Amino acid sequence: MRNNQQIFMFFYKIIKNYKIHFLIMIQAPIIHSMLLPLQALCFKLFIDHQTKDEFFSYHSVAIPIIFYITLNIIHGISWRLKDFFYSKSQPYVRESIVIESYKKIQEYSFQFFQITPVGSIVSKIKSISDGYDNVINFITDTAIRNVFCILISISMCYFVKTELFLGLLMWSILFFIVMMFMYSKESKIAYQESKFKHQLSGIISDNIANIFTILAFSKKNIELKKLKHFTQNYSTQKDYEGNIAYTKVHCIGFALYLPMLFIVLFYLIHLKINNIITISDFIFVLTNISIMLEQIYSFVFDLSRFMKNFSDFKESCQILTITKQNYDKNNAKELVI
Repeated sequence: MRNNQQIFMFFYKIIKNYKIHFLIMIQAPIIHSMLLPLQALCFKLFIDHQTKDEFFSYHSVAIPIIFYITLNIIHGISWRLKDFFYSKSQPYVRESIVIESYKKIQEYSFQFFQITPVGSIVSKIKSISDGYDNVINFITDTAIRNVFCILISISMCYFVKTELFLGLLMWSILFFIVMMFMYSKESKIAYQESKFKHQLSGIISDNIANIFTILAFSKKNIELKKLKHFTQNYSTQKDYEGNIAYTKVHCIGFALYLPMLFIVLFYLIHLKINNIITISDFIFVLTNISIMLEQIYSFVFDLSRFMKNFSDFKESCQILTITKQNYDKNNAKELVI
């Protein structure tokens, strides 16, 4: 828990000066999540006008057309604002992460550098920077956009049929509980996989750094055997286990997704046959359900990739939690080479 707090404070000190930038970046995916369900509402209004009015005219479809155009204008402006504030903040945040990480590692003890391969340290610094990009992009784009779009699509169904809304809501909650349980298992495997990946990078980097010594003493075959042993017994095995876990998650997701699609489709047909809903209601609900299911399945896929990348990021960030030991003297002179 203390390590997590240290990691959080490390990043918070860097990004706290860009809070306004992050708030403006978040508004774009929120507006985007409203676009698809509200577009479906525009099409419903358009169909309602055509079924009620005998003659087609600009006046009869003015409201849904103006609504549709306004939505797209707001959507475009929101994303351009996000792009602008992203450009004004994130390059400097990434720069600070690399510099502060290097600065922190410089203060570690001699023993740390003796027992830790240089290649592993470099690999972790790179993963911290890359991992930050993955986390920020997932939070400020994918997660917010998908979750809000799912909630809005389900809420739209409430205005057509309450039972349909409640059924979709309960199914979505069940789906997320099952998926998060599966991802918790996959995340543990991905964490171990990440550790072995950085160890492998450290072994290769150190061997290349000492290539002249290896060649001078004819140790290249010995080092190659060590590398093969490590990959076959540790790195590759965890990679295989991670892929199997990934496949299981998506099989379970598909098993929950497909029956729901058929049940809802037949229920809508039943409602239409009994004239409980209109043809515009049928298209409106079916469109929103299609959006919801697509967003849920997309979110499952993106979350799976994020959990794997986040495990690597989390494992790499452990290098920032080691106890510092600064050996610099107060008036130390610069080394001239």
